[in-house]
Amino acid sequence: MSGRNHDITIALLYYKVKSNWKLFACNILIATAVMTAYMLSKPDYYRSTETVKYSPISSSVAAGLHSVGSYVGFDLGSVKSNTDAIFLPHFVIMTASEHFLERIMKTEITTRDGQRMSYYEHVRDEYDVDKDEIFELVRKNIVCMVDTKKNICTFSVQDYDAQVCAIMASAISDTLRLYMTQYRQEKYRQRVAFLESIYDSVSVSYENSAITFDSYGDVHHNLSRGTVMERWNRLRQDVWQKQAIQRAVAAHLQEARSFLSDRTPVFTTLEKAAIQAKPAGPSRAYGIISMAILAFLATMVYVIKDDIIYQLR
Repeated sequence: MSGRNHDITIALLYYKVKSNWKLFACNILIATAVMTAYMLSKPDYYRSTETVKYSPISSSVAAGLHSVGSYVGFDLGSVKSNTDAIFLPHFVIMTASEHFLERIMKTEITTRDGQRMSYYEHVRDEYDVDKDEIFELVRKNIVCMVDTKKNICTFSVQDYDAQVCAIMASAISDTLRLYMTQYRQEKYRQRVAFLESIYDSVSVSYENSAITFDSYGDVHHNLSRGTVMERWNRLRQDVWQKQAIQRAVAAHLQEARSFLSDRTPVFTTLEKAAIQAKPAGPSRAYGIISMAILAFLATMVYVIKDDIIYQLR
């Protein structure tokens, strides 16, 4: 036996399996039986998704607003952009935040057996967890995925109840839609108020320039003198410039007011959450096959352990 070839080859492995087939069969059967019992003890879970297309704000007003600000000397730092300060990737963070989850947990749901309760109560009773664990569990069961190139956002909810999955996926979409709508409305209200203050200021400036120009013309009837004429032209140019600024601000104010009354939806639903008939998991076949393979490999290591030790010497 000491002169036996200990090189681990395909032929050796085949010989080991053939000569120890009872051990292999026994171990694989035991492993698959245990895994089958374990997988059957795990309840089915479902997953529903709702897909929406996000409609970002146009930046046309902000560009014009800054051009006006450069003329009138206003600091527009508080109105840096007309685009959303919340971008698509932020939705992933928002949906996982404790504040957002608190709002979501207040959602009234109806289970598949007709019970009505809050989502918080459902998670607490269905998963048998205490208050400290509920947030982590809900955060794990709710997934938000975004495609920044296509402005598409997908909300996915996992639960043992297929009906609850669909209700909560839509609730997350609706809650985020409401938040973004309120955020935009408040942003537009601030912009309108800011533009109104600019308009009032430039209007006063224009009116004062017009009064100064008219008064100068009334006092100096003889415009043939060079200095008088030069002064009159400067006042006239000043009036024209401030009138142009007033009109530009008025146009941007009107546009900002139109944004305030705009009802363009933040999200356009591409795929509504539906109650799934088939469970998403657990994948029992995958688990059982994986355990059978693992049992086979473990048995193989056991039967060739002497050859492995010999190779390592």
